[in-house]
Amino acid sequence: MLAIAIAPELWTLLGINTTSLVGSPLILSRKEEKKPTDLDKAAGPAAAKFKEDREEVKKNSVGTLYGNATVADAEFTDLFEGEELGNTTSVDVSRVQMFFFTIIAGLSYAVLVWKQMRGVPAAQLNALPDVTSGLLALLGISHAGYLASKTLDHTSVQQ
Repeated sequence: MLAIAIAPELWTLLGINTTSLVGSPLILSRKEEKKPTDLDKAAGPAAAKFKEDREEVKKNSVGTLYGNATVADAEFTDLFEGEELGNTTSVDVSRVQMFFFTIIAGLSYAVLVWKQMRGVPAAQLNALPDVTSGLLALLGISHAGYLASKTLDHTSVQQ
């Protein structure tokens, strides 16, 4: 029988990631209801970047959020750019840092698992490697900063 113990810190990491997964759309849903102060002006940078007219950008926006017209318009760099009309053409530092810290943490843990599996016969594997408190703190702060950044308005809105 396969009985592998999972450390509480690993469950905490899963909880941190799940909180970001659920929290991000909740925060963005508030922005769908907001109205930009000047939609024509807010659409300008996106129109220039995507070589569309402002009316096309306006059609692809919901509240202060901007989305690609089609899936084919998506690019890898979209992972690192803002989601609002006001910052859709800019690098979002919170998204960059969360991406890289998550990748580094995931790869580091994968190496630990690989080393453990390589050094122990399969019958003796009974626990996953421990997660350090430093890694837990790093990802907790990273995801908290990411969610906090999402609460800020990057497009001027009507009051």
